Amino acid sequence: KNVALAFLVMAVIFAVVTLIVGAISGDISQFTAWEVIWVAMAAAAFHFVLQAIHLIGHAVAASTTGYQMSRMWFLYAFAMTLYPRDEPTIPARLHIRRSLGGPIAFGIALIIVFLLWSNARDAYWTLRYLTSFMLFEAAFLFFFSSIVTDGVMFIVRKQWLPSEESTP
Repeated sequence: KNVALAFLVMAVIFAVVTLIVGAISGDISQFTAWEVIWVAMAAAAFHFVLQAIHLIGHAVAASTTGYQMSRMWFLYAFAMTLYPRDEPTIPARLHIRRSLGGPIAFGIALIIVFLLWSNARDAYWTLRYLTSFMLFEAAFLFFFSSIVTDGVMFIVRKQWLPSEESTP
């Protein structure tokens, strides 16, 4: 819902950040308006690509457990996995395996983005800024999704503990 609005807001934020970083670094003299718009829109699009990669990681892991994801849901700049309402309680080890798919997919994306960034240091400013945004975004979302959302879920729901049904 309202992904287009979120995309535009994120593109504006990335454009402002590009101009601020450019002013601080002295690169702003190289900027044209079209290049700033291009970098900002590409960075905003990359955010949604990363969200989709994370959810696809959950979907692939879920398909290996026998308890598949029903769909992906995007709300503004956020995304989440949805599972069938009538899904039975699943064993903790399967739930953990299903949950780890997103962070693993993010980790792979982070490595790829790091390799792109490390090879773009001497490139034209648009490529340097874009790969820097991508690296920051991938690292931020990797740690945020792995520790804050997926990690806190385990603490709150205590998914690593044996279920009451399995205790003697």
